[in-house]
Amino acid sequence: MLSFFLRRLKLALITILGVTLIVFVAARLSGDVVYSLVGDAANTEEIDTMRRQLGLDRPVWMQYFTYVGNVAQGDFGRSIRYQRPVTDVIAERVPFTVQLGLTAFFVSIVLGVSLGILAARTRGSFVDGAVRTIAVVGQSMPHFWIGMMAILVFAVTLRWLPTSGAGGLSHLVMPALTLATFPMAAILRITRSSMLETLDAEYVKFLRVKGLAERLIVWKHALRNALIPVIALSGIQLGNLLGGAVIVETVFSWPGLGNLMVESIVSRDYPVIQSGVLMIAVFLISLNFLVDLIFGLIDPRIRYG
Repeated sequence: MLSFFLRRLKLALITILGVTLIVFVAARLSGDVVYSLVGDAANTEEIDTMRRQLGLDRPVWMQYFTYVGNVAQGDFGRSIRYQRPVTDVIAERVPFTVQLGLTAFFVSIVLGVSLGILAARTRGSFVDGAVRTIAVVGQSMPHFWIGMMAILVFAVTLRWLPTSGAGGLSHLVMPALTLATFPMAAILRITRSSMLETLDAEYVKFLRVKGLAERLIVWKHALRNALIPVIALSGIQLGNLLGGAVIVETVFSWPGLGNLMVESIVSRDYPVIQSGVLMIAVFLISLNFLVDLIFGLIDPRIRYG
């Protein structure tokens, strides 16, 4: 198990280092931030002075190694746009993203598992067909379209909910439900499939022969085994929520990390872009690392594979 842990840890660290390099280069390919700061009327001397102040006058490879060294010491630099430490700028936005992500994750788990069990218990019926249609539609429609339709219906037409921003519970409803659509559909499908397989197992047939109530068979015996693949998929979907949050936060002007990333890309705020993407990457890689370790503990074949 120790050897398995070290192999996965080495792979995770190499992946994180690769992410820093890709983001560092991609951010600079988007354009020169100096010209957007000094304006079109600036002369060559002003441009060179600004470039020296930002540390952009050195070779790119030297800038990269300086950046990696500073990150290793916990220094993520200063935001070019906000003129504040990057950690402070990101720290203000992270709580909003966490609130939105956890709410969407909870909604997707509750609805996905419940509807998946309902579809499995009513296999072949109209209810089963309707639930499967919801799953297909939920995984087919993009977040931005769902968000815009939600705003049009519930904010503009019915005037039940605010169109954008963060505040009370009413501001959270539409972004959370929009973000939860795709993971809910994925969890629904795997729950239905796993429950159908479990309900056809021999031990479940034996419990029915014994005369045990169907409700107890489903909720006490079958569900426990059926949830194993659901738990694995849920961990992956929790990471995918961060990717969807970028779009959803932009559509609903939710002041989270995803919205900050879009603003920073537009303004070419290199330090914020690099640090934000690095934070998301570390979270996703750490999540996959933990899932690998859990599977390695459960199934020894994975450790020696």
